[in-house]
Amino acid sequence: MTEIEELLDKLRHQKGAIASSRDDEWKRMRAEWIEDVQRLMDRIVVWLRKAEEDDLVTLDRITVAISERDGDLYRPAALRVIAPNGRFVEIVPKARTVLGALGRVDLVSRRGRAILARFNPGEWSFVWDSAETGAWRSEPLTEESLARTLKEMLA
Repeated sequence: MTEIEELLDKLRHQKGAIASSRDDEWKRMRAEWIEDVQRLMDRIVVWLRKAEEDDLVTLDRITVAISERDGDLYRPAALRVIAPNGRFVEIVPKARTVLGALGRVDLVSRRGRAILARFNPGEWSFVWDSAETGAWRSEPLTEESLARTLKEMLA
């Protein structure tokens, strides 16, 4: 084997090792993201339990398909909140890889969309751009902020 062939062989090996390392890192990030989304859905179900017990909403646990990398399809938990009038809000993960956050989950209804951003594991906030200033604003996800958002979206 010539020196250039040995060099190319060594570089190919390094490239493969880096790709494998990145794949392992992505798998860890994706697994942590899926677990955090599951905890988010569980928390929302707890907050809405009284409404469900009083037959004021139906909660359907669903999954969605997400592909953030070629050949890598995963199915995280999602939730559909259905009001007595038939209107519903789907709470669906969009991606782990988003600019400025560690993940995004959307609340979607025919009345619009609200965005939840995860800035740290387990820490979710509603985010929107201010009509007055154009700057992004946020409000932590709490039982109250969720109720306010769902009230608008299910009206």
